Amino acid sequence: MVGPVSGLRGLTRSEYDQLVSSGAFDGEPVELLDGGIYVMSPQGAPHTTMTDRLRRRLEREWIRRGEERFLVHTHSPIVAGDLSEPEPDLYVYDATADSVTELPSFAHLVVEVAESSQPRDLGHKPRVYATAGFPEYWVLDLPRREVVLHRDPRPDLGQYAEVRRVPVSTELTVLGVTVRPADLMH
Repeated sequence: MVGPVSGLRGLTRSEYDQLVSSGAFDGEPVELLDGGIYVMSPQGAPHTTMTDRLRRRLEREWIRRGEERFLVHTHSPIVAGDLSEPEPDLYVYDATADSVTELPSFAHLVVEVAESSQPRDLGHKPRVYATAGFPEYWVLDLPRREVVLHRDPRPDLGQYAEVRRVPVSTELTVLGVTVRPADLMH
C-alpha cells in the first residue's frame, strides 16, 4: 500500500490517470483510493470463477428479458470521486453511460470477491463506494461463505445505512435479477 502520508496530499484522479497513461504502473495491479495508490490482492481460481459466473448470470437474465439498460464490467476502473478510481471485481452500470473515452461514474451494484482482501473490501472500500453514492455494494466473503450487503449510501457520511451479513445461500435481488451466490460456487 502506498497511501497518503501525513502532511502530504494524495493524488487526484487526473494525476493518477496521467501516471497510468505514461506507463508508470505497467504490469502492476494498482488502484486509487482516497488519493492513495494501493496494490490489489492477487486473484485465485475461486475469485475469478465467482466473478465470471456472477457476470454471466446477470447478463444472461437481462438478455433473456430483452433488457438492454445495464452493462457489467469486471476488473475495470470506475470513477468514485475526485480522489478514487477503484477497480472492483464487478460493477453494473447504465448502458447509456457507456463511453469509449470516459469511465463510468455511477454503478447500481459494486461487487468485491474476497479471498484474502477482506480488510480493504470491508474497511476502506465501503467508505469510497458510499461517498460515491453507489446504492448497493456486496462483498462475497468466500472463506466465511457470507455476503456482506451494504445498502442505502450516505455520501455525506461516507457510510452505508444498512450493512448486514447473510449466508451465501441467501437469495439476493438486484435490478430485477435474483442470485443465490452459493449456486455460483459449484
